[in-house]
Amino acid sequence: MMKTALLGVIALGLAMPALADAPGRNWMLQHGVKERLARMGYRYVTNLEADDGHWEGLAVHNNRIVEIHVNPHNGRVISEKPKR
Repeated sequence: MMKTALLGVIALGLAMPALADAPGRNWMLQHGVKERLARMGYRYVTNLEADDGHWEGLAVHNNRIVEIHVNPHNGRVISEKPKR
């Protein structure tokens, strides 16, 4: 019984979409962030969404898939880590 309930909770969690934050006031628009990232050598930027006060997404950089966090006001990369 407990195993069935646990599987139901897991399935429900997987079926629900992730809820991102809303972009803040005076943030760069997504297309502006993508253009700036392209100039810095990031390619195939996807899943760019507002999260915890910054833009967050995936991209290819230096032939690796990376998760990036971007300053929403100036488009600078705050952090980059390899995506596994």
